[in-house]
Amino acid sequence: MNENTMSILFILMAVSFVVLFVAITFFWVIKASKALKRAGGLQGIAAQLQAQAASARPALHYPVVMPTFQARTALVTTVFLVLIGLGLLAAGWLIQRNQIRAVRLLQTEGLVVTARVTDKDISEGENGDTYYVSYSFSGVAHDQRLDINRRDSVPRSFYDRVEYGGKIDIVYARSDPRIVRIYALYAPGKVEYLPLLILGGLGTLVLLLMLAFFGQYRKAVRLDNDGVPVNVVVLDSFKHEDSDSVSYYVAYELPGTGPVRQSVTKKIYEQVVIGDTIKIVYLPDTPKVFRPLWEES
Repeated sequence: MNENTMSILFILMAVSFVVLFVAITFFWVIKASKALKRAGGLQGIAAQLQAQAASARPALHYPVVMPTFQARTALVTTVFLVLIGLGLLAAGWLIQRNQIRAVRLLQTEGLVVTARVTDKDISEGENGDTYYVSYSFSGVAHDQRLDINRRDSVPRSFYDRVEYGGKIDIVYARSDPRIVRIYALYAPGKVEYLPLLILGGLGTLVLLLMLAFFGQYRKAVRLDNDGVPVNVVVLDSFKHEDSDSVSYYVAYELPGTGPVRQSVTKKIYEQVVIGDTIKIVYLPDTPKVFRPLWEES
């Protein structure tokens, strides 16, 4: 057998192997496609995987519930949030009142003088840089000389124009030199409402949150007065770990609701045993208003 014949046979064998490989691959692709179609596509496979996971540990898919707070805890939290909310609203109102007073005084008794630039600095932040200019001047109020030192945030363009040790014009209120503005940036009559909006908005949100805790307090009082105690069986206990933390859960049958899971502390997780009973108190007409009595279980 000559060399050309050997080369031809080798090429034919190689082509045969390639054709066979393609045919087998095509066969398995067709078979897999049919299997995928029978399973309902990718969504069907995902549903099967979820069903398998649920059968392995059904409690993973039980709804998470939050027990009703203790009445005292809910009341203390409610009072605390009321104080914080009213404090934020009061702070916003006071700051806004001072803003309006400063604008009025600068308009009625503003005096333009020269101040000396004592420093320039830049504060770097994630949302960009903030530019500051520090300056000092002497004012007179009620026949007393006052030396005032200020540090104001300014636009980049103004920051670049001024020099350390240079002079800038400022305007201050004769009766209170502490009320002062850089004259080049001064807008007569302009009132800033941002502090009121921010603090007032935060105060309102805190008071809305307070209403939620007050609702918890009312439920807790009713639970203490009308709650029905019952023993339920621990269906499962497990922990869920991620990169940041570990969560502990106990699952049980909540009367009138069905199987649920509750996030618990590590101490409770280590105490409960699957199959044991725990005592809870709940409202029959509102089963989701309940509280486990771990200390009595």
